[in-house]
Amino acid sequence: MSTLFRFIPRVGASIDPRQDRLIEDTAIIVGRAPDCGLRMKRDGLRFHHAVLREDGANIWVEALPGGTLKKGSAEVPNVHLAVGDSVRIGPFIFTLVAPDETGPPADHVVTVTAAEEGAIDEAAQAKS
Repeated sequence: MSTLFRFIPRVGASIDPRQDRLIEDTAIIVGRAPDCGLRMKRDGLRFHHAVLREDGANIWVEALPGGTLKKGSAEVPNVHLAVGDSVRIGPFIFTLVAPDETGPPADHVVTVTAAEEGAIDEAAQAKS
């Protein structure tokens, strides 16, 4: 599985392609720990917060022990994302979108939007 993560600094802003991150793996752990596939340094995110797994054309997201996911206002242990669906993981909103021609080829494209001010700035720092 290859997943392109596209970071958006805040709700209503545009994508910053300099922060795009292509990850090729069947299971991608999201968290603050150095061994996470998608590492982001941000309070509100556990060291190993959630795992994303390919499910055909969709993505299955599961909270890891101590991590929480929110679908709408409800806290859920896992969620199945089809194109257009979103889930909140810590201070970020992950949305599965249709692949497009603007980025590198990927099986899945997920936008990551800061639900709180400053979240994306720290995500950019985690890439370096």
